[in-house]
Amino acid sequence: MKKIFAVVGVLINPEGKLLVAERPEHTISAGKWEFPGGKIESFENASDALKRELYEELGVLVVDTTHLLNFSNSFSDREVQINVCLVNNWQNEPYGAEGQKVRWVSTCEILELDFLPGLGEILNAIRSV
Repeated sequence: MKKIFAVVGVLINPEGKLLVAERPEHTISAGKWEFPGGKIESFENASDALKRELYEELGVLVVDTTHLLNFSNSFSDREVQINVCLVNNWQNEPYGAEGQKVRWVSTCEILELDFLPGLGEILNAIRSV
């Protein structure tokens, strides 16, 4: 089974809302919502991958992060190991830099979205911060 290493960033605005993005049509799990992030390339560590991914996807420059948790999701053809970080400070207003929908949602609103697996683990980790 193929193993993929990924990193996810959780941005929380001053009103306590979480930034989520909808997966574009040309991707696996298109139309599902997720916290932004992506694959860790073989030449980078998790921190560098998070900075690169959030810049590419959201146009933000990551200034400070805190590690939240690691977990994995298994699918029929792959296992995805996910490193989740709370993004404490960033520069620039996030937007869908790759044409994807992004929105700020409350922890109640997020439960109404068609989200990728792992939402429960991430929300529990956020609540314990």
